[in-house]
Amino acid sequence: MEEAIPGSLFMQDMLNTERNGICGSDLFGVGAVLSNAVALFKKNVHLLYIDAGFTVDKWVIMLAVFMDSNHHVQPLGFRLCASESYLNWFRFLSMLRDAGVSVSDLVINSDRHKAIASAVKDVFPEQQQHKRCEHVPCFVHIERNLQEVWNNNHDVLCETATKAIDVFNSIINHFRDACMSVNEKECYGHLMCIKELELKYKDKDKKTEKKSKHPVYDYIVELDSLFMYNWKNNHMMQMTSNPVESCMSVLCRDLFQNGIIRSSSFFNRYRMLLMWIVVRIKQRDQLLNKRGIKVPLNGDKMSVYCPWSVNVIVRRGHFVECYKHVLIVHPVKKGTYRKWNSEMMEENGYR
Repeated sequence: MEEAIPGSLFMQDMLNTERNGICGSDLFGVGAVLSNAVALFKKNVHLLYIDAGFTVDKWVIMLAVFMDSNHHVQPLGFRLCASESYLNWFRFLSMLRDAGVSVSDLVINSDRHKAIASAVKDVFPEQQQHKRCEHVPCFVHIERNLQEVWNNNHDVLCETATKAIDVFNSIINHFRDACMSVNEKECYGHLMCIKELELKYKDKDKKTEKKSKHPVYDYIVELDSLFMYNWKNNHMMQMTSNPVESCMSVLCRDLFQNGIIRSSSFFNRYRMLLMWIVVRIKQRDQLLNKRGIKVPLNGDKMSVYCPWSVNVIVRRGHFVECYKHVLIVHPVKKGTYRKWNSEMMEENGYR
C-alpha cells in the first residue's frame, strides 16, 4: 500500500513483552491515512467529521471522513485500537495532522467526547502559525444532552408531563434559532428566552430548589462554538456528525459480499477498511467523470441525474441526506438555445 499510494501514513503501536521466557509483542493499535484521500480533502471545504464505534470483539474503530459539495462522503483514515481514550485519539489526530489535514481553516465536527475534545485541543491548537481549528459539537448529540440535563433537574419528560414537554420544546426551538443567529444580539435574545422559560417553570418545580435555577441555560451558554455568528471558517451549514455516523452504519454491512467489517477478524478488518477507502475514491471519480447535466432538446420533460439534489429524512434523531437520482428539467425551446447547447456539449466531450 505504501508503494501504491506514496505519502500515506501507517502506524503500528506495539510493546515488546516477555512471558515465561518467550519474547513477543502486544498490539495496542494500528492506523492508516491515505494521501490520495487527503489530497481530495484539501480541494474541498475543510470540514472534518470524526467518530468511533465498537466492534463485536470490543476493539474500537476511529474514523475521519469529509463530505464534498456534491454530498459524497469520503473516508480519510482510520485507527483500530483498544479503547476510545485520550491517547488513542491523540495518536489518530496526530496522524491526520502529519498527513496534511492541518490547514488554516480546519473545522472538526464530533460528539465532543471528553477524550476527543482534549485531543483536538492538543493536536490542533487554536493559534499555531496563524492557523485556527474550530471544534464544533454535533447538534443532535447536544439536543440529547439537553434532554438529559432537563430530566436530571426538572420533571422527567414523559407522556404525562405535558407542561414539561411544552416548555422543553419551546426551549429547543429557541436553542435552534440561537444557533442560527447571524449576530450576537439576536443569539442573546433567544438565550434570554430560554432562561426566562426555565425560570418560570422552576417556580413550580420543587426539584430544583437546591440546584441551579436554570441548568439547561447554563449548559447551552458554554457551547459558544455551536453558534453560527461565532464561526470563522466555512462550515457548509452542517451542524451534525451525520456523514461519519452513516459510515459507521456502512461498516455493519457486507463489502462486496465478502464479510462484515465490524464483525470480521482483526487483520481482515484492517484490510477491508483500507479497501473501503480506496473503493470510495474510485467510486467517487467514476461518478463525477461519467455523469453530466444534459438539457433535453426534444420539447418534453426529461429525467436526468443530479448528484447534488438530496432528500432529507430523520433516522434515530439524525437528519440523513439521501440522493435523489432524478431531477425534472424543463426543455429549452428556442432554436438559438438548442444550437448553443449542442456546441457546448461537443466542446466538453458530451455525446
